[in-house]
Amino acid sequence: MLNSCDILFDEDLSMKFFAEHIGKSINIILSDGLEASDEVLTDEYKKKIALFINDFEIWYDDVFNAIKDYFNRKGISITLPDDVELMKIFVLFEQNEQGLFGLGFRIKEEQEHGCGLKIEVCDSIYKLIEIGDFDVAFC
Repeated sequence: MLNSCDILFDEDLSMKFFAEHIGKSINIILSDGLEASDEVLTDEYKKKIALFINDFEIWYDDVFNAIKDYFNRKGISITLPDDVELMKIFVLFEQNEQGLFGLGFRIKEEQEHGCGLKIEVCDSIYKLIEIGDFDVAFC
């Protein structure tokens, strides 16, 4: 379980955490297009990021199902969790805003474009707001 004090981005604005739910380390990136990338991060901001990471098991299955549905509509069968690999999480919100995270996935059957989506966080409710190619995760 991460605390706000565990949220420490390096000079490349990234950090890693281990996602037990999927058994791998994930890179989380603070978008360099944010003012927050040049600011001292507040404890409240870090808490929002830590909560999103800690709630991984809450939102991940819904995200996986959304990816399955998205690719099934495109005629690409995603059946096993191994068909989808979370590569990066992008922090896309400023310190005074509600949480917005981008997730970038490698897709076994669609390696060229992968999959990206955005999740909005409001009062601990996770809402998928956009899904598409990998670049959706950071644009």
